[in-house]
Amino acid sequence: MYDEHARALKYFAWFAAGLFPLGIILEDMKQTQPAPVAVYALLVLIGLLCHANMYGAWKSDKAIPATRRKRK
Repeated sequence: MYDEHARALKYFAWFAAGLFPLGIILEDMKQTQPAPVAVYALLVLIGLLCHANMYGAWKSDKAIPATRRKRK
């Protein structure tokens, strides 16, 4: 039963890690002196790699059958 919870938590962690660079970009764009475009590109790349890792984990875990709950 806890295997499904661990999988969902793993996907959520990768998703949140992928959104974190987007938050940094949005907060930095509020500044009067924004960072160079290369910094933004690197942060976008980091976010995309996190989401790609999440998708890869989801695809590999789809092959693992879910555990059945036992009825009393």
